[in-house]
Amino acid sequence: MALSQIEVSQDIASFVFAATVLHRRRRSILKAQVARGSTIGRRAGRKEMNVKSPRFLTYQEIFNHAVEHLFSQAKTSLLPRGGGAYRGYCGGCPVGSFIKPRDYMTAMEGVPIRYIAKPPEDVPAYMDIGVAALKRALLRSRINVSDPMTVELLSCLQNVHDVFCTWEWGERLASIARQFGLSVEFLRAPA
Repeated sequence: MALSQIEVSQDIASFVFAATVLHRRRRSILKAQVARGSTIGRRAGRKEMNVKSPRFLTYQEIFNHAVEHLFSQAKTSLLPRGGGAYRGYCGGCPVGSFIKPRDYMTAMEGVPIRYIAKPPEDVPAYMDIGVAALKRALLRSRINVSDPMTVELLSCLQNVHDVFCTWEWGERLASIARQFGLSVEFLRAPA
């Protein structure tokens, strides 16, 4: 028994109408439940999104991680044409140690960390992609890139690696710890 095209299109139209009515009814029920504070409707309707605000690393945690990275690496990682490297054959700078391999982009190289705190008009156009990638990677590593003190701490740690010789690192890191009111106990452990 073959159905005519008219019967098939009527069946499809009635199905679409019923689905639309059902969707609208379900949506209004969910809205009412959400307005009352209930999460039952959201769980029944779809997977509830577990959106948590991330716990950012503290200054002390950032400092300790950077100290451990620097002293385990025990040498600088430089780019072929000069300047520190976020990633290199022998490790990378302390900021680069926070960046996971999946988040790393070569566009980050050559971008000073202090540029992530600057407004877009103050950043050279050729660094836009690197700055955006750096922000994204650090956020994924639970570093609060919108906090000026965090950016300042990262900038100081980057300078220790990029500017100073390895025998000066201990003194420079102690100075940074004093500047930011951090404990130097972790600094003394590797030395």
